[in-house]
Amino acid sequence: MLEHDYYKLMQLDAYVSINEIKKRYHELAFLYHPDKNPSNKDAEEYFKIITQGYTFLSDKGQKETYDIALQSYYGNEKKNRRSNDFNLFEKIKFNRERKRQNTIKTYLDLENTLAFKYRYLIGILTTLFGFLIIYNHWFINHLSYDALYNLFGIFIFNIGCIFFVNCLYKKASYKAAITLINTNYERQLNTIFLLLFVGIPVCFIVFSPYIKKYHLNNFANYTYTDKIEPNGSTIWYEYTVDGIKIGRREDSKSAEKSQTLPPYMMVKYSRINPNISTLVLP
Repeated sequence: MLEHDYYKLMQLDAYVSINEIKKRYHELAFLYHPDKNPSNKDAEEYFKIITQGYTFLSDKGQKETYDIALQSYYGNEKKNRRSNDFNLFEKIKFNRERKRQNTIKTYLDLENTLAFKYRYLIGILTTLFGFLIIYNHWFINHLSYDALYNLFGIFIFNIGCIFFVNCLYKKASYKAAITLINTNYERQLNTIFLLLFVGIPVCFIVFSPYIKKYHLNNFANYTYTDKIEPNGSTIWYEYTVDGIKIGRREDSKSAEKSQTLPPYMMVKYSRINPNISTLVLP
């Protein structure tokens, strides 16, 4: 089995002339030469492969030997299309090789457009941005029920997770294609996606009460309610900080302790984020 189809790697039609090979090699070398991509190891690896291919295909004798070997590997495609007895295994092998070459080409085109290290960074920042939107409008301002903000945050969070894992997938599939080693990278990437998609929100839910407690223990200020009233099994209260009116709802435990509410009560809030607060019950 041939290690590489150099024609496809150099984005050429099969069995083209040596002049076309030389012309295409110089075009690719200009794009992927290590001097042009000093920090891109993948471009350097690709350059080495196409240089190896150029060495074979630019020599008339070696090119003839290689073309015969390539024809033997793929078989006569026109004949195969006409034949009803085309071997299924050969079809699978041909399609697999074409997919492998397309994977390599797609990855290198993307890398040349924007390095994958920056794509990873974009994915991580997008995921965190979506997470912070949800954090702000669920944990901090959840009593205002800004559902659209939450939906927007969830959308951005999902886009970030998918983009990041998709970049990992393209990198892993490229490595598998270039080395001809089939690794179980798809299962690993699914695990990473689940950890991001499920793990971050779970951590967020678990740590939210601790964040609130930390704020109220270390950055506490006090004021009085402007309005307080029972609301089912909870207490609705409003207070003003720096001229901004804030409305919150206390949990059911606090409501059960206060069967008869006074006209006003003290509010303990965080001076870092006044939306984080609790009633100081008598």
